[in-house]
Amino acid sequence: MRGWFVALGAAALLTQGCSSSTNGAANVGCSAYPTCPNDPAGPKQLCQTELNDPNCGARFQVYLNCAAANHSCDTSGHVQISPSCDDAAQPWVTCITANLDSGLGTE
Repeated sequence: MRGWFVALGAAALLTQGCSSSTNGAANVGCSAYPTCPNDPAGPKQLCQTELNDPNCGARFQVYLNCAAANHSCDTSGHVQISPSCDDAAQPWVTCITANLDSGLGTE
């Protein structure tokens, strides 16, 4: 299941895509995970797992902060994350991929 979530994050990087700064804003929680009417429930349900990940959770928080502030729904009812979030997503995707490759974080 987590591999699907990582694939979604990687796809967001490739198809859409904040800087790692939150501009002094507080971290957002999973209730702020961006969704649109036709999005699957999976990514939002896995959000807390990603935040709690001891290896990559802090990197996911940076991405979540950006995605929550920089998204829209496209005409098909799916979330589109701003390309400005590419810089925030890349460290998280790299971390998760490295952990999956090494056998860590595959709960």
